[in-house]
Amino acid sequence: MAKIFNYVMQSFRSMNLILLMNLPYFTMLNKNTRMLATFRMDSVRIDKQLKQSIWKPYYLHSMQQDGAIWTIFPKVLSNGFYESVEEVGYYLPSDELKVPYEKKKAEFLKGLIGGSLISMEHKDKKRLTALQMQIYNLMKEGIVNSGEIARKLGVNQSRISHNLNYMTSKGYDIQGFVASGGFEANSPPPKSILVGEAEKSEKLKELEVEK
Repeated sequence: MAKIFNYVMQSFRSMNLILLMNLPYFTMLNKNTRMLATFRMDSVRIDKQLKQSIWKPYYLHSMQQDGAIWTIFPKVLSNGFYESVEEVGYYLPSDELKVPYEKKKAEFLKGLIGGSLISMEHKDKKRLTALQMQIYNLMKEGIVNSGEIARKLGVNQSRISHNLNYMTSKGYDIQGFVASGGFEANSPPPKSILVGEAEKSEKLKELEVEK
């Protein structure tokens, strides 16, 4: 994820696009991303009398030698002289801006959370090896016997059984597979597809599971 984000940052810089990020802490960005940042504004306080949020603006300059980041106040030309801008105040947004923003924000967060839950629900399936994916696809076709799967794939039956055990340890329910049309988590596989405990202890010494 960090590599993708760094790529986006580098692409945006070359395209002269502005990316705004709202973070509680600047250090939540990794070091490479922080070095690509150009400008930062830190929230300082709330001016209740003026009803403003007060911020400190900084230009960011990264040192090529050690990657250290220096902060510099921006300057503006005023009456023929350059003056540093050390604080900026912002008023609360109007309802015309705030209402549609909050609506869009809620929709985005709902989709983001939903997508994250789906990703977490199926994360184990992404960890299957090539052999385990072949086993998975055969079981989808209704072939659930380890001996028949072994013949189809041209491998030792014990190797298939051992991989089924390994898949179960990842959270796949072999037993519920045929009825549900997919693996479900946290149920033991049927005994018919497992190697006996005594045999398994011997086979584990000589078999190498594809990982």
